[in-house]
Amino acid sequence: MFLTIVAQTTMTWWVSSMVFCVTMVGTFWWFRAAIANLPGLNYVCALVFAFLISFPIYALWIVYSTDRLEQEAKGIAGLLKVPTEHFFEYRGIKIAVLIGAINFFLVVVVWCYVWFLLNELRTVAS
Repeated sequence: MFLTIVAQTTMTWWVSSMVFCVTMVGTFWWFRAAIANLPGLNYVCALVFAFLISFPIYALWIVYSTDRLEQEAKGIAGLLKVPTEHFFEYRGIKIAVLIGAINFFLVVVVWCYVWFLLNELRTVAS
């Protein structure tokens, strides 16, 4: 039951967060000419970077927590003399969340590229 909740929660988190992050990066890209010379743009870009990097960090925390839960469940199963080869659900959740983390790392890389181009537009306009 708990694994189902973890899987559903992380899937909902991934979908909603991915849509929000891509929309945010796309908005900056769409309005790049208008915002390139705004004062304090580098601070805003740094805050967006910190916000975006929190998503893969959270995903890695979920993987770590699921791994710890798997080890505890295997320990309890060992004490009860229950076979532990049927714990593949844990591995599936960890792999799925790692794939989601890779997607968020790609968003961070795209954001760094957009941030770099915004700085280039600022130097060209100066």
